Amino acid sequence: MRDPLTTISLICLTLIALAASVWGVLQLYGSNRTAGTMNWHARIATWLIAAGSAAVFLYRWVWVNHAWVPVEAHVDGLLLIVALIAALALYLQARARLPGLLVFVLPLMAFLLAWGICASMWTFHAFKIHSVWKALHLTSVYLGSLFCLISAVAGAMFLLVNFRLRHKRDPAQVARIGSLETIERTMVHTAAAGFALLTLALISGLMLAGADGLLRQAGWWSSPKIILATAVWALCALIMNVRHVGPFRGTRAAALSLACLVLLLATMALANGMTSPSAHPPATQHAPLEAP
Repeated sequence: MRDPLTTISLICLTLIALAASVWGVLQLYGSNRTAGTMNWHARIATWLIAAGSAAVFLYRWVWVNHAWVPVEAHVDGLLLIVALIAALALYLQARARLPGLLVFVLPLMAFLLAWGICASMWTFHAFKIHSVWKALHLTSVYLGSLFCLISAVAGAMFLLVNFRLRHKRDPAQVARIGSLETIERTMVHTAAAGFALLTLALISGLMLAGADGLLRQAGWWSSPKIILATAVWALCALIMNVRHVGPFRGTRAAALSLACLVLLLATMALANGMTSPSAHPPATQHAPLEAP
C-alpha cells in the first residue's frame, strides 16, 4: 500500500545519495590530498543509505504490507536492492581493494531511490503473490539484478581506468579507483552470481507461466519482457566467461556489462508498467518471466 513515511524516507535517502555523488565526483578529479576525504564521505553516505534503506524495507514488511513475503511491491524490491548494493559495495571496497567503488555506486543508488519515490507515490501496484514459486521468482529477479548492477558499475570503472591509462592522464586518479585486474575480476564474479540467480528467475517464471496456461498461447515467446530478460541472461553468461573468450575481454566486456545494465533497467521498467492496473487487462498481469 502507499505510505507517506516511505515516500518521505525515500526522498531523504535520495538527497543523501545525490549530494554524496556530486561530492565524490568532485573529489575524484581533485588533488591527491582529497582522496582520503572522498573515501570518508562516501563511506559515511553509503552506511547511511544502507541502514536507512534496510530500516524502511523492514518497516514496510512488518508494519505496512503485513505479508508473509518481504517483497510485495516494486518499491520493496528497489529498497532491498539499494540496501544490498550499499552493503556489498562496502564489503568489496574493503576486501577487493577498490577504493573508488563507492563513488561509482552512489549515483546508481540515487537513481534507484528516485525510482522508488515514483514507485511509492504514482505507480504503486502490489504484486499478486499467490504461491511460493512466485515469491521465489521475485526474490531471484531482484537479487540477480543486484549482482548485474554491481557488474555494470565495475564495467564503468574499468572503462574509465583504461581510458586514463591509455592517455596517460593523472595516474594518481587511477590509484583512487582500483587496478584493471581487480575491477575485471569483480565484474566477472558478480556477473556469474547474477547469471545463476537470473537462471533461477527464468526457470521459476516459466513454471508460473506454464501453470497459468500462458505457454499454450501463440507467440508467448515474442513478449518484449521475455526477449529483454533473455538478452540480459545471455549477456551475463558471456561476461562471466570473458576470460575464456579472448575477443570479449577488457573494454568489450565492460561495454557489455553496461549494455546489460540498460537492458535490465528496461526490463524492470517494462514489466512494472505492464503490471500496472491501468496498463493492461488482467490477463496480462501474470505474464511469464515477470520482472518487477
